[in-house]
Amino acid sequence: MSTTVFEKKKTPAEVSNPLGIKGIDHIEFIVDDANNWRDYFMNNFGMAPRAYADEKSRPGRRAHVVGQGRINFLIAEPAGKGDDADELREHIEKHGNGVKDVAFRVADARKALEEADARGATVVHGLFERNGFRAGSIAAYGDTIHTFNRAQRPRVCARIQKRRGRNGRRRHQFRHGRSRGCERGANG
Repeated sequence: MSTTVFEKKKTPAEVSNPLGIKGIDHIEFIVDDANNWRDYFMNNFGMAPRAYADEKSRPGRRAHVVGQGRINFLIAEPAGKGDDADELREHIEKHGNGVKDVAFRVADARKALEEADARGATVVHGLFERNGFRAGSIAAYGDTIHTFNRAQRPRVCARIQKRRGRNGRRRHQFRHGRSRGCERGANG
């Protein structure tokens, strides 16, 4: 006679998405000339510029973010001196221009990193927190990594006003502004 041990039944979310992945946040390319690659993606893929950071805001690198819809490419090149710049140069020497990080948007970066670690992943960058942004990275394959990002989005206080237009039809008007709910930090 055999005995069966029953484990606690897991919810579908625990079974199908244990890391809480919501989607791909961005793909990071390490390149020798960020301007040329930015132009390449803009001219050939129709992507738009979204952000720029130089070595003053991020020592050792200069980067552009371009995107279209929900797709974001972070294109970084080494700039100046320092550990980060040396790491980027070493990556380019070893692999040429290419992908370094496939970053995932997650519900909770700490939980995703801990869960991945518990499942045997190698943590290469521990949890990092700054200004409502939280991230940590694991090794993927070769020198490629996966970063788990969780950015706290600022709350936007808004309300929809229903009004009648000149033609008598109802129209909705989106208004930004502070209301009593906004002062308490709630969307109003």
